[in-house]
Parts: sequence; structure tokens; C-alpha cells
Amino acid sequence: MNNTVAMARRMGRVGALATCALFPSIAASADPAPTFERIDLALGAPEDHIVLAGRFRGGAMDDLAVVTVNEENQRELSIHSIAGEPGRRTWRLAHRQRLDEDVIFMDVVGLADGTERLLVGRRGRLSWLDAASGEHPFLDLPSIYNVAPLDEVPRVEVARDVTGDGLDDIALADFDGYWLVRQREDGSWHEPDKVAVTAGVSAGFAWSYRPRHAYPIDFNGDGRTDIAFWDRGELVVHLATDSGYADQPLVADLGLELEEDERIVSVVMGEDAEAEMLTFWGMEDYNGDGAPDIATQRVTSSGLLSKKTTYLVHFGTHEDGVTTFRPTPDASFVSDGIQAMDTIDVDGDGIQEFTIITVQVSVARIIAALITGSVPFDAEMYAFANGAYPEEPSFSRRFHFEFSLRTGSFSSPDATFADVTGDGIKDAVLINTDDGLLVHPGTGGATVIAEEGHEIEFATLHEAVALEERDFNDDGRDDLLIRTGFGQDPKGVTVLLSGE
Repeated sequence: MNNTVAMARRMGRVGALATCALFPSIAASADPAPTFERIDLALGAPEDHIVLAGRFRGGAMDDLAVVTVNEENQRELSIHSIAGEPGRRTWRLAHRQRLDEDVIFMDVVGLADGTERLLVGRRGRLSWLDAASGEHPFLDLPSIYNVAPLDEVPRVEVARDVTGDGLDDIALADFDGYWLVRQREDGSWHEPDKVAVTAGVSAGFAWSYRPRHAYPIDFNGDGRTDIAFWDRGELVVHLATDSGYADQPLVADLGLELEEDERIVSVVMGEDAEAEMLTFWGMEDYNGDGAPDIATQRVTSSGLLSKKTTYLVHFGTHEDGVTTFRPTPDASFVSDGIQAMDTIDVDGDGIQEFTIITVQVSVARIIAALITGSVPFDAEMYAFANGAYPEEPSFSRRFHFEFSLRTGSFSSPDATFADVTGDGIKDAVLINTDDGLLVHPGTGGATVIAEEGHEIEFATLHEAVALEERDFNDDGRDDLLIRTGFGQDPKGVTVLLSGE
């Protein structure tokens, strides 16, 4: 992964990431500041690495599985466990082994008994890896993943809860659909089901196939979780049955004229002097009423540097065994520029908040960025209240992406939403490029996130580039997993355990 991809990940993974950066310099909160215990793991100078957390050894706390790749494309897996007393904890190496060069990807699957397994993906098969007993065959299935990439072992999230029962299933993309393997409550697995959908095509330095995004929804209101795909201009829905999925999918009537593909590259790049595209963006129960809703994206372009982006949300209603959508948008979010949007349920009420970041592009802004080494982004959050999303954002702030043309270095804040206080409401957590964290408590009210926050000092966190939340010790408070040294040496992993 390179710096460009890292920035794209921040833009696309969670608009919420940018929203956390809404509070760069605000008065401190009067509430007690959260505390953390820091545990560092040094990795040296690998060419690339991924970090996977889980109960791989059955202990009381999560382990870390680290896959590193050196300059000779040699892959190594190491598993580390937390050892020691509170306040003096360290990482202890529990297992180390070489990985074959035919390993294409890895992932983590959660089991019904609360433990987790490392999944290893190769051409035509999935296996699971146990530190004590080695690698075990799991599934022999063809997939879209057939070539091991050079210099990296990526994480591909094939394990996820597809059926909505709280258990991980397997959703493995193939060229003509998905293999879905459902987990039972006793930890055993159903036979694979195949749901049909075409693979997409991505154009970059080379043409490649990409899986369609799967949307788990209850489309017909029967309480089961169906699977929907946006496929070449149509919403294709596979209805769930007692034994799997219906033999024939149905094509939903959205009542909207949308483009055939969700990609908008030609408009964004200004290939058409005057162009407007309305595309499918996503599908979820945004307003928490039990029926799926859809979001679309309209991009208007009058050249490479003149853009306007609008996101439109259409609420859905269950009627006669299907979902119908209102033709008139129930919410719209608009700005001049290029936007990236995501959703997050901050307070756990089942209703999604929309988080949006926007960058405005013009000749003057490009010149200013080259002079100052700083690119401004506008970040906004829209919180559902009184039965609707507001026309004006609940929050609106500006933050900056810093770079140096002389050294090639960059500094972009990464952030997440995590319940570090244990009150059931997610807090906004931002890595402060001035060596530490900014934590802004969730309010559970209309303001969503408090403007007053806490500055927590941690040396060297300015080198951090990835921030994730996970409850390592099951105490009801999210902990923080941070990758450091990205794009420079030495590299490492820092875990911050949330204290009482």
C-alpha cells in the first residue's frame, strides 16, 4: 500500500474518519479524561504488513497476528499475546512461521464459541490456521482471487455476518456470483449456496475484476435477511428461504432513472465538458424503521475543476412483500466540490448518521496548496432528528491534509468512532499530529458529539497512519489499535487499552 492508497482509504473507508477531525483546537471537556495503557510492538522495516486481532489462542484477551513481507517477497506470520500485570503489560511472541508465496489473502472469522480463526486464502480454497496444530482445510471453492500479489498479503474480508444472526458467515466472491456459507449456532457450517451476480471491472494500470458489493437487507419484510446487489443498472435481490436462497432473484423497481454502473470516473475526470450522472450509492436501513432505504449520488461536472456533488436519500416501505421507495428524496446533502460519504450509528439507536467530507478544487486552491503545503477539507455530520435528516449539518468543521513537496512526507489525521468510556455511546477519537489523541465524548443527544474534548499526550503517535477500535479484553470499553511508521521505518503496532 502506498501513500496515495492510504489517503484514498481515509477518504472512502469512513467519512466518519474526517468527521472526527472536526475538532482540532477546542476547549477541554469538563468531564474526566479517559485513560489508556499503552502496549507497543516493534516490527522493524518490512516492505508491507497487515495486523489482524482476535482470540486465536483462547486466552482472556485478544492476540495480534502480524503478517510481514520483506523485499524478497518472503512472507512471515507471527502471533503475539498480551502478558504481564496491568500497567506493565507487554507483547509476548507466541508463534512464528513462514507463509507460502501462494497465499493470496488472509482474514479472521469469528466462531460461535467466541473464539476466532485466521483464514488463509489460496487459489480455489480457504483454510484456517492454528498456532498449535498448523493449517487445516476448510472450504474448496473457486473465487475471483486467483493470483498472489507481490510484496503484500492483503486482508480480504470474506468473513462477515450475512444473515443478521450475530454469527460470522463466509461470503466469497466468484466471477459469476458469491459463495455464501452460513454458520450454525453450534459452530458447524451449512453447505455453500451460490447467489448469481456479475463481477465488476476496474480500470487502472491494468484491467481487473472486482466483486459487487453485497447489501444484507430484509427486502420483503418477512424477518429474514436477503442479499441485494447493484448489478449493471439493476438492483438484484436474492430472497432468503428456510433452506438458503430462492432459485431466481427478483429485480427491484426503484422508480428512479440511474446510470448502469456506480462508477463516475468519466465525470469526475472531466472527460465530458458538460455532464451529469445519477448513480446508485448504497442501501441500508438508514432511518431505523425496519425497511431498507437507498442513497444515490449526483455529480454535475462542467470541466475537471468544476464539480457539484449531491447525495439523495429515498426512504423505503414494506408493501405487499417488497420494498417500495419514495420517488422524491427524503434527504439531500449538497456541496460544490467532490464529496465522500459514509454512515455511522454513533449512539446505538439503530439510526445512521451521515458523515461527509468535501474538497473543493480550483486553480486558485491548487496554487494555494502548493504554496502552503496544506489542503483544506470540509467535514460535516447530519444526525437524524424529529423524523428527518436536517438540511443544515449538525456539525460542520474544516481540517487540513499537510504535505511537503521537498521531502515527500505527508500528515493526515486518522480517526474513528469508539466507545472508550463504556457508556454505550461512541466517542470521536482523532490521532493528533502533535503527538497524541483528541477524544470528544459522544452525547447521545441532538449534538451527537461534544465540541469540548480531551487532549491526551502520547509520544510518537504523529507517525501513526491507521486507527481502529476493538474491545481487546471484553470490559465494555473499546480499545485502540494503531499502526505506526507507515511509509517510513521503523514500523510497529500500538494498542491503547481503555481504562476505567
